[in-house]
Amino acid sequence: MDCACKRDSDLTPRSAVKFTVVVLALAWVVLASTHAHAEPAFTGVNGCRCHKPEIDDWLKSGHANAITKLTPAGRSKHDRHAMENAKLDPAKDYSSDTKCLPCHTTGSLESGGYESA
Repeated sequence: MDCACKRDSDLTPRSAVKFTVVVLALAWVVLASTHAHAEPAFTGVNGCRCHKPEIDDWLKSGHANAITKLTPAGRSKHDRHAMENAKLDPAKDYSSDTKCLPCHTTGSLESGGYESA
């Protein structure tokens, strides 16, 4: 019986390299597609060791302490005035308010993100 396909012994080294490249490319596509759908997780300031200068800058910024602005004790006179203008109660503790947490924390309500106490 005649077969139109080549036998392994008929493959040239160049054909073997092409075949290997195609197989590796397909394997990479499969692996990449399975990881592409994985949910990202928040590392947090204590988990990230690669970006120390950036973390140090962030820790000095108002963003690092944005959660404190949600508690009455963490508000300045300016903060209280701004809250009154926004029709918010400056005496209220908003630290567990799900409307406030996404802007005042990192990853609130997300996997691995901020968790209120």
